[in-house]
Amino acid sequence: MSSTTGSTALVKGKGSASPVDSKLTLAIADFKKTLTADQQKELEKLKQVPDADSVLIFTAELDSRVQTTRKSVAGKLYPALASIRDFCAIVDTFVSSNPEIAALVWGSLRLTIFMFAASASQITALTDLFEFFKDASPRFAEYQALFPESTKLQEAVCDFHASIINCCSYLVKSIKLPWHAHLKQILWETFTQEISSHKNEIQQRSGLVRYALEIAKMQADRKEQQFQAEERKNSKLFRKAVGASVDFQRMQLEKTERLNRAQRQSLLESLSSHDHSLPSRQNRNKWQPGTLEWVFKLQTFNDWMSGSASPLLWCSGKIGSGKSILSAKVVDHLLRLKQRQSSDALVTFFFMRFDHVTSLDPETVLRSLIRQTLDEASLDDDLVTQLENLRIDGFSDQERLRAFLEQRVKRWNSFYIVIDGLDECSKSQRKSLLTALSKLSACHEGLRLLLAGRESVSGSKQAAFAQMSPISPYKEEDMSKFVHTSVQARLDDRDLVVGEEDLIDVIKTALIEGADSMFIWVVFQIEEICLQVRDEDIRTTIKDLPRDLREILLRILHRISSQDRANVIRDALAWAAVAKEPLTKEQLRDALSIEIGQESLHSQKNINDIDGIILRCENLLQVDAESGIIQFAHSSILRFLQEEEDLPTSLACYHIDMTDEEHRAGEICVTYLNLNDFKTTLARRKKPSEHVSPGLLAQVALTPVGTQLVPGARVMQKLGGLGKTQNPAKMAAVYPIESLATFGRADADASESLQERYPFLQCASRWWIPHSRDFDKNKSRTWQTWYQMLTQGHELADMPWNSRNFQPLDVEILRWCAKHDHVAIIQCIGAH
Repeated sequence: MSSTTGSTALVKGKGSASPVDSKLTLAIADFKKTLTADQQKELEKLKQVPDADSVLIFTAELDSRVQTTRKSVAGKLYPALASIRDFCAIVDTFVSSNPEIAALVWGSLRLTIFMFAASASQITALTDLFEFFKDASPRFAEYQALFPESTKLQEAVCDFHASIINCCSYLVKSIKLPWHAHLKQILWETFTQEISSHKNEIQQRSGLVRYALEIAKMQADRKEQQFQAEERKNSKLFRKAVGASVDFQRMQLEKTERLNRAQRQSLLESLSSHDHSLPSRQNRNKWQPGTLEWVFKLQTFNDWMSGSASPLLWCSGKIGSGKSILSAKVVDHLLRLKQRQSSDALVTFFFMRFDHVTSLDPETVLRSLIRQTLDEASLDDDLVTQLENLRIDGFSDQERLRAFLEQRVKRWNSFYIVIDGLDECSKSQRKSLLTALSKLSACHEGLRLLLAGRESVSGSKQAAFAQMSPISPYKEEDMSKFVHTSVQARLDDRDLVVGEEDLIDVIKTALIEGADSMFIWVVFQIEEICLQVRDEDIRTTIKDLPRDLREILLRILHRISSQDRANVIRDALAWAAVAKEPLTKEQLRDALSIEIGQESLHSQKNINDIDGIILRCENLLQVDAESGIIQFAHSSILRFLQEEEDLPTSLACYHIDMTDEEHRAGEICVTYLNLNDFKTTLARRKKPSEHVSPGLLAQVALTPVGTQLVPGARVMQKLGGLGKTQNPAKMAAVYPIESLATFGRADADASESLQERYPFLQCASRWWIPHSRDFDKNKSRTWQTWYQMLTQGHELADMPWNSRNFQPLDVEILRWCAKHDHVAIIQCIGAH
């Protein structure tokens, strides 16, 4: 997709006497000099301006080339590559004096990584280096808006990426060195020293980007002040019938361009900020080389792709059978196929996550799919208008979202949608999503759907789709490969140590025979075996392997309960269960240190070793290497902790009552947001209260949204027997929204600083209202504080609706409460 708008502020950077990308151009020229003739030909093949899918396609190809027993290495490379991809897109559009510069930056990186991928030790060293690149890279979101108008910022960012290309040049040279055994140590020491010098250069250039960014911010503020002054001056001239100055016209044009860019960025961000690719990458990282290749040779799969069969491919299987990994591999396969064939196709996907509550909402799914069809350059005036109209309703009208997606789908000859985790959402959510997808599939013969979920949800799918092609994620030979590679990896890492070599085959045979198509069962059994320290113990364990996941989890909980700090581990499990989205280690550490009602933070209560606490969870919790978030190893663990009613007395405390934990989390959030540590940045402003008729509440809550009615059954039970309904139009006239004051941020910069110093602040700010659904005046210790935050506003607390004001008759607020069954707010409004 090409940009439809120009930018006079950017043209000045192109072809100037001293291009801002001169160092980058020189770095690429030096890189080319390090290549052989064949490698230069390979670079010509690899160079391309990366698009939104390029990192996923490249890392998928990398994993296919690295044929070892190790798991995916691409996950560690992804963040840095994504940052560099974003840079390539913006430098290609705005400042490059060489039209091939962005393509050569991307091609140089790909070639370097492919060259290192030939050796396990080399690729490990490279992934460590890319971890450093990730930490040093300037954040695209920070410099994106200011980049087009600041040549100093452009130069600093280009120079930073030049230092990465310089590092790549050294990496390529190092591969050519004679790595003979007697020289290996000397050469490795030299390599380490040289890499350190390149790291220092990259770190310095990163600091210069931060400095240039601050300067660009000040210049932008100054420009805005000058524009306002010039605007006031010209307004007087206009009154005297004198035309605007040339300088003013130029400033006005620059401001219009700046606002247009900001509007487009804001529209896309408000449409969907959900990271749809992270779960796909996480599942790809679990893939074992050599498995699932058979799927793409199946006649069923190829008929689905060609369109000669049903447009719906249904992947089902039991818990832990590899459905999500298959879905991720299908996404990779489709993306690579699209690139090789240069076809007019688009691949979209979404993974519904049990531990990310918004990902289970059909609206979130549809918004993400739409977002994947758009980029800033493709937003013409018509699309902007349509998105603005959708934003007025908060992108909450599902039928309008479906209609807009249908319009986008028709732009491609082939349009693929892969959705995994249908069994994770509720029955009503699943029905709503399947209905929308069914209507969508009927609009375009080139649409292909792959849906994945447990066998238990097949009925919901059959009700929405008359025809489908079934596929299973499991094949016995995959289980055999999985067991062999997993056990060998543990032996290589010395996690598993045996005395007698024949015991290895005994272990593998026992795991293959007992798996019953559940990979997750094998994972936990290997962990159990690795705990043993003698061959005799290993043999005993093999003879007494747990028959199912329930027995495995009971054994794990018994071990946890016998440890020190078992209560802290229990709280960590509860937070992982109740969090609306996965927490980072720092956020979990922060949350575990808070008690309901405390007034200030106490450093003595902080968990000193959060990694140790997670380790003591016996792999029930895992830390994602790429994102740093904490998640249950599998959804079956959470389901067991929530639903198991027959726990032994000694383990009863590990049962997670979600209603109780939600309430506790809400009280912790309210406590956290009102700590004395934050008081200097808080700013509250009282607003006039309005008497609200409960009858009006009921009428507004049930007012149709488009053609939909919001049930809100639980809320309406609480409001049962209320008075006569009234006309919502009259309500809007009596209580005009624009007449109510808004509550703004007093100091956004201070808030951002607090987010860095207090990790849990972001979670508390975003989720304090959703967690407080069952707050009650008589049982909630923080009720009064929560009520004041809701009705008077709070500087650090976000509202899940557009207005930051609490307006009793705000239709959006009432519909939100009805949709989410938020009884506490409805009761609060009724008493307001």
